[in-house]
Amino acid sequence: MKKLLLAVVALMLGTGLTYAGDPVCIVEGKWENPPKEVKLFAVHDGALTTLSSYTVSTDGKFYFAFAPGREGFYTIGLSPVSPLFGFTFYFQPGDRLTVDISGNTYKLVGNNTPENTEMEKWHDTMVPLEQMSYYVS
Repeated sequence: MKKLLLAVVALMLGTGLTYAGDPVCIVEGKWENPPKEVKLFAVHDGALTTLSSYTVSTDGKFYFAFAPGREGFYTIGLSPVSPLFGFTFYFQPGDRLTVDISGNTYKLVGNNTPENTEMEKWHDTMVPLEQMSYYVS
């Protein structure tokens, strides 16, 4: 009887895991001088499509959990039309990202994927050039 019960439970768990869908990506962050709302965008052919938004807590913390469906570039930011305050990352199903955002830059915190570690290096290289390209009067 125990073997039959164990087999039924194993079958139920196996079936449930098969149909569970794509693993979820988790984004956990903190935004210094936080905006009211942060958005998560998918990048499709260079255009940003809003996937989700989050009302930032008073201490600047925000979270996203999403099933990307496919690996690719995703942006955390404020607006799909403004290049300011938009930070692009690469996600595969099941990835986790922890980030601290301050001004127009960010730092990864803890263990992150090798792809996003490289994205951070690229960002750090490009920020000074981007700052020179914006005209602010």
